[in-house]
Amino acid sequence: MLKKYRLGFEPWAAALFVLIMLPNVIWFSMPERPFDFLRIHSQLPAADTIASIARVLMIACLCFFKNTQAPPTRLRLLTAVCAACVLAYYVMWALYFQGAGMLGFKSAPVVWGLCLFPCTAFILFSIDRKNLPALAFALIFTLCHTVCTHAILSLVWDYSA
Repeated sequence: MLKKYRLGFEPWAAALFVLIMLPNVIWFSMPERPFDFLRIHSQLPAADTIASIARVLMIACLCFFKNTQAPPTRLRLLTAVCAACVLAYYVMWALYFQGAGMLGFKSAPVVWGLCLFPCTAFILFSIDRKNLPALAFALIFTLCHTVCTHAILSLVWDYSA
């Protein structure tokens, strides 16, 4: 299976990673706001650690493993949906920065968008590039990230009830 892959830099994967990380860098540089959902510490440190490791391996595979049987990079349905996920992710960040990220039930759709849109973008990009190692790590990351997001949302809902 690994015979289909060669080492090489994938600039579109790096661009996707930068686009998804940019709002995180902006958020991290901002002063803390009271009741900021994203500043709640993980309730599942093991899942969070696995997610972090899977994220690093996913990005490494996306950026540095190329499937020799993948079609040339161009606009196709998967890349268009991937771009739409990135755009939706930016909309979620805009809503979050406007105050939808405060603790409470109404912030749940925004928080889920911040979780699922980038995961979906990475999964679709992995499928488009026929990068099975990256896809495997993207699925592991998505599973762990989803479980951690649900745990924090459950904590918030239980706390505010």
